[in-house]
Amino acid sequence: MKINRASARAESSALGPGPAIQTTGLSPAIAAVLEHLSAQAEPVSIGALSAMTGLHGNTVREHLEELIAAGYAAKERALSQGRGRPAWLYFATDTAAAAGAVEYAGLASALAAHIHRTSDSPRLDGIAAGVDWGRQLAADFDGGEPSSQEPSNHERTTSTARSQTISLLEDLGFAPAVVADFATNSEPEASAGAGANTVTGDADAAVGGAGDAEDSIRVRLTRCPLLSAAHQYPDIVCGVHLGLVRGALDVFGDRDSDSELEPFAEPGACRLHLQPRKESQ
Repeated sequence: MKINRASARAESSALGPGPAIQTTGLSPAIAAVLEHLSAQAEPVSIGALSAMTGLHGNTVREHLEELIAAGYAAKERALSQGRGRPAWLYFATDTAAAAGAVEYAGLASALAAHIHRTSDSPRLDGIAAGVDWGRQLAADFDGGEPSSQEPSNHERTTSTARSQTISLLEDLGFAPAVVADFATNSEPEASAGAGANTVTGDADAAVGGAGDAEDSIRVRLTRCPLLSAAHQYPDIVCGVHLGLVRGALDVFGDRDSDSELEPFAEPGACRLHLQPRKESQ
């Protein structure tokens, strides 16, 4: 088992998201514990994970033991601070991010390299491919069937489309986090700030707390399923991801919104902006 916490901590301070966590074969409860564990820069206690997940400490301990047995997690003793045996602290291993991802990353890099060599407009072609992909994914997603009628409530439709798109991104491994206090008139270059209030978990509640249909909302994408390929060909791979969002929004019923993606915009995340379409001057 390869364990490299130092590299993981260095990666968390670099611009852009971390690699997606592969949870194939894990139960939803165990996968949730792994997601929380992987998001921590330092080893954490069972008590801390219990508070994060809302699970009983004994349940968290059982899930952690399964993750350790599978090679996704490891543990070490905390520094001694007096009498008694120090508590165990837990951390995710490199295996958690790498398992099952090598083949897909290699394919993505090969396709991106082909577009890079043959296309006159690599980014635009990446976006176009992403739009097609996003439409297909959204159509297959729960509740993703496009409506044949014009929506009767534009604001509700926009909010629902955004929350469904964020849920889709969650399923794809992007670990999205809505920035709830993002000012609606902020420019895309605005810094997230150390005190930015992010909302994870229920997408409907997160989007609902971030504004109405006329607002812009910002979403931090803290994981990337194709991080290696994105570093090699950011214009293409990040363009595909932007197109994916636009295609999904269209199928989910928000045909009037615009979206922009800032790749590697801040330590630990890319920034996705969902906003009303700008009127042509």
